Amino acid sequence: MKQFSVLLALGLAGAALLSAAAPEAPSQVDLLWHHRNLGKAFYENPTTQYQAVTELKAALDLAPDSARERLWAKVTTAHAAWTEHAA
Repeated sequence: MKQFSVLLALGLAGAALLSAAAPEAPSQVDLLWHHRNLGKAFYENPTTQYQAVTELKAALDLAPDSARERLWAKVTTAHAAWTEHAA
């Protein structure tokens, strides 16, 4: 009986260590989605348009061959420059 309780304790300790392990790093697809989503949200808010440029350029860095990322990076950069010039 004592061996069983020792094995049970070791098993529970091992399970706790496995569940407490560091989470996996986000994949490139997840990071791309994150930067794209934040960038579009920042773009829609007039007070955070410069942050949109930063986020969408980060998305472009992750996917430099993506036409979508190039387009969004250029649109937000042009819009931020136009907004600054108009102010």
